Amino acid sequence: MEDYAAAHGMDLPDEIYMTAHGNHSVAHALRDEKVAAGKTVSPSELAQFAKNRRSMELYYDNKTKNFTYSDGKNKYILYPNEVIKTRGGKTKKVAFLTAQKLHPNEIFNGRRYDKIE
Repeated sequence: MEDYAAAHGMDLPDEIYMTAHGNHSVAHALRDEKVAAGKTVSPSELAQFAKNRRSMELYYDNKTKNFTYSDGKNKYILYPNEVIKTRGGKTKKVAFLTAQKLHPNEIFNGRRYDKIE
């Protein structure tokens, strides 16, 4: 991902933000609409993302300008330049991560996605 971003003139933040503090990112991944639609990724799968991401397929979404990791069952969407407010009121640019189950017909091909090797 870092090489792809550098080759395409993108700056990536130093950290990925997914925390239960304030439940913002976890709440986004586990929100009621996703639960009702059966799209939620389990908390243990979310926790394993950092350990397993290097073995997943990685794509760049040219439409939404984010990175998508896929293990064939779930997709983990990394928004590379989200701005958050810290507890001290300062703003900080981070990479924000959310996740959901893959739709059975969902594929990552065509002009929309670049596969990153």
